[in-house]
Amino acid sequence: MTHSFAIGRAFGGRAAVAVMAMACSTELADARPSSAGGQSDDRGSAPTIRAARPAPLFGESDEPIRNALSTAPIEAVAKGSGGRSLAFKLTFRDGLSGYFKPEQTFAANWYSEIASYHLDRELGLGRVPPAIGRRIEWRQLSPRAARDERRDEVVVRDGIVRGSLVYWLTDPPEPVELPRGWESWLRIDQRPKVSPFQALSDYRRALKRGAKSRDAPELDPVRAAELSDLVVFDHLIGNLDRWSKNLVNVLTVGPAKRLVFLDNANGFEVKAKPSWLLAARLAAVERFRKRTIEALRAFDRKKLERRMATDPLAPLLNAAQLAQLEERRAQILEHVAALERRYGADALPW
Repeated sequence: MTHSFAIGRAFGGRAAVAVMAMACSTELADARPSSAGGQSDDRGSAPTIRAARPAPLFGESDEPIRNALSTAPIEAVAKGSGGRSLAFKLTFRDGLSGYFKPEQTFAANWYSEIASYHLDRELGLGRVPPAIGRRIEWRQLSPRAARDERRDEVVVRDGIVRGSLVYWLTDPPEPVELPRGWESWLRIDQRPKVSPFQALSDYRRALKRGAKSRDAPELDPVRAAELSDLVVFDHLIGNLDRWSKNLVNVLTVGPAKRLVFLDNANGFEVKAKPSWLLAARLAAVERFRKRTIEALRAFDRKKLERRMATDPLAPLLNAAQLAQLEERRAQILEHVAALERRYGADALPW
């Protein structure tokens, strides 16, 4: 997906200033010891926080944004660019915009964007932009898709389409810049000869031909912890569509180039059996952020269900989807437990 997201104003210039200040204060919070006794060391360990306290995107309040997205009159519509699914950028008053992914018979799972947002907040990650469900009259959108062959895939009921509306962050994000061999940042033991962090077709070809070993680059503990969190999050939601040749779905925002988890529409599909590619990506990670694993251990499915039940288009996930979420969570915790038995505290360095 290539549409533009980034940190920006929600309601004119005042919010832009608030977001910039928020991003800076959160970066400092990640780097300093907590009052509860957590410490940071030269490997980049992060302070322990209460898993029950959900973190909004980089510390900014979600509710004013989500409330406006769900009710504000639409002033302008533009067809989205890039991606397999049909989507629309909607502009409201005071500079607020959102990216609307309607229900379709093919491609994007609109509900996955919203469920991913709620899961992110329940775990206290604060990396997914605010999202909410909304129903919109198709006549407001259809003129922008008049010649698009995907328009027939949009599900229209009584002239209405439902879908996810994701906060549009006004400055464009940039694909993350990673040095060759960055995978070693996530390893305690020798890293895999073939990196699973690439598109499936490329990974299969690389497995067949093997790969040349590379020297490990200097550790960037901040980026390493973010990438570890991203792999955990994608495993939880079952997202296979993150890694590609140009890293167009592994994005950063702001002057500090912090990782933001965008384009989560590939998640929460019910599978007949676990994904071997997801398993390979999880197995390639041996170092995790302590507070993220604590949040996973404390995760309460019922609390997530109550959180999702507040969405205008609830229910978002069915029993099978929730059960497979629990299975993937158990896979992560079993993997981490095995690493802790083998490596001790080195498995949770951040």
